[in-house]
Amino acid sequence: MEKKIELAFDNYIKNYDRRKKEIRYKYKHSYEVRKLMEELSNKLKLSKEDKNIARNIGLLHDIGRFEQVKKYKACSDIKSKTDHADESCVYLFENNHIRDFIEESKNDEIIKDAIKNHNKYEISKDVTGRNLFFAKMIRDMDKVDIYRVMSEEPSYRFTFDKNEIDSEVLNDFKNHKSIKIKENKRKTDPILIQLAFIYDINFKESIEILQRTKYLDMYLNKIKCKKNSIEEFNKIKKEIYEYLDKKKELLWKN
Repeated sequence: MEKKIELAFDNYIKNYDRRKKEIRYKYKHSYEVRKLMEELSNKLKLSKEDKNIARNIGLLHDIGRFEQVKKYKACSDIKSKTDHADESCVYLFENNHIRDFIEESKNDEIIKDAIKNHNKYEISKDVTGRNLFFAKMIRDMDKVDIYRVMSEEPSYRFTFDKNEIDSEVLNDFKNHKSIKIKENKRKTDPILIQLAFIYDINFKESIEILQRTKYLDMYLNKIKCKKNSIEEFNKIKKEIYEYLDKKKELLWKN
């Protein structure tokens, strides 16, 4: 069964130009998130069936990205004015291509809810029970690997300048809130938006994986600072690591 979905996924990718950086990145990201979902499944001691559901969600969660890159020449929901998670669900479930990858339909709603909600500001209140559990899993592991992806980008893309932060963005970050992505943003806003991912981690095991991979550390080390912003950035880094330790301890107790 595992080989079937991998073969089907690789066959799907043949429709796209692997020479394009965005396609290569998303192909690798899909497989990396699949592996991370398996690791999280093992840590959570899931059943064999649930581990398989988690792996499949990991591989398919960004399938709408490939068409987005092909049509709009951008790996961005803002630039393309499309939601890649919604597009993934249209392709897989409305157009019934899910059967290209997975034969049985009994877990379709779990997979659909997880994929649809993996990139949203928050999970829809309509998602409950097992569906909610898997939606939380993919949101966590997607974020972990995004830090890896960002750490592999050229360092010139990330410059922290305390004078280039929207006040609302900074306020949300300091209040430990996820930050909504805006079309009109200041130059440092994307850095805080990405770092604020940690405020939406759902499992202590996810924090353990984040710490094991060191992807967050790699991303932080990639960020360059304006001279007048070094002290502020060091405060933010300290706050991030302290928050993760406290959150992991809190999740342990719960």
